[in-house]
Amino acid sequence: MFSFFTRTEDPDPENLPYSLDVRRTNRQKTISLEIKKGVVRLLVPKTLSKEKIQEILDRRHSWIEQKLQEDKIKTQNQKRSYREGAILLFRGHEYSLRISPSLQDSRRVICQKNTLWVSCPKTRQGEDLELFIRRRLRQWYLKQAEDRLRLRTRYFESRIGVTHISIKVKDYKSRWGSCSVKGALTYNWRLIMAPDFILDYVVVHELCHILEHNHSKAFWSHVARHFPDFKKARLWLRKEGYTLAF
Repeated sequence: MFSFFTRTEDPDPENLPYSLDVRRTNRQKTISLEIKKGVVRLLVPKTLSKEKIQEILDRRHSWIEQKLQEDKIKTQNQKRSYREGAILLFRGHEYSLRISPSLQDSRRVICQKNTLWVSCPKTRQGEDLELFIRRRLRQWYLKQAEDRLRLRTRYFESRIGVTHISIKVKDYKSRWGSCSVKGALTYNWRLIMAPDFILDYVVVHELCHILEHNHSKAFWSHVARHFPDFKKARLWLRKEGYTLAF
């Protein structure tokens, strides 16, 4: 459902993939564009035409898409709970969080059936407990992400015919991976929360940058050859990537 506020005839909200709030003012000499609570807010001069507004939206499409994603992640993070019974994602599946003081410290997190068990001393209480659980889970997620990303990178690079020089797992805010000219790969650890085919797509995407360090037609032809469902994965990340929040 689109929320669309306008002072005159403006771009048709049904043709836009987001909520748009166009505000016209006599005092506004320049154009202002911001994202607030999932809404794209555009302040423009009163006389600016509908066509010019559409040109601005088209030109800033990538920026708008990125900021909307960041806004969703921020909102999701604010809602995220690390208390008993909270629902967490791991490899595309939902798990219920359970806290146990009886787990051995060497096994701080156990993934079992539909449950993530986290060990915690009885002395931890309230907000201190939730922060402790969050840190422990993050360490576990990072280890799981690094192990799986290394495994899938080795698998796909043998098929693509390339070789990486290093792999790092980082806490990116608005990107899923990167590849240097020399083949140094960096991945967003939150990919371990996504379905397996999403993680695989990002791996293939970055490995193909070793062949083509751009987003040309040649690059996408490499991606399509080794990951035919890449469009489905890209769409999932665009629409659901915000759920991979921590």
